[in-house]
Amino acid sequence: GCAAVEVPGYSLAWGKEWDVAVSTKAELILDRRPKRIILLRHGESMGNVNKAIYETVPDNRLKLSDKGHQQAADAGDKIKALVGIEKVGVFVSPFIRTQETAAGVLSKLDPQQVTFVRQDPRLREQEWGNFQSTRDSDKILQDREKVGRFFYRFQTGESGADVY
Repeated sequence: GCAAVEVPGYSLAWGKEWDVAVSTKAELILDRRPKRIILLRHGESMGNVNKAIYETVPDNRLKLSDKGHQQAADAGDKIKALVGIEKVGVFVSPFIRTQETAAGVLSKLDPQQVTFVRQDPRLREQEWGNFQSTRDSDKILQDREKVGRFFYRFQTGESGADVY
């Protein structure tokens, strides 16, 4: 059998096998799935350069290092070469270093090809705590190994199980 759905301005019809027979406008709706998904981690952050910064700067506020900014620009060049003139949508974490990485990548794309940039708080790293003490880090890592990396919950932070 065949089913039909009326959507204002569009007509949709499909059979048992989901073979779609649609108008041109409706094909656009059904073809909204991305051609590809590119996952990109942030560039080198100040926390990667100096672990002691975690004692005074919250993880979500760490900025990119100079090298991290260059890595973001380089990633932008590679992504531009991959996607050409295709439309691009971006989901990005609210962390400062990821915002800076996204800005570096987006600077290499034509603004007309970027259909959206959305900040999503679900895109983030496991919280290790508000501020991390370098003097206690060896003890914390030992305790983490005893409990198990997945189940150990950092003080004022999360376990792997919390964010799974």
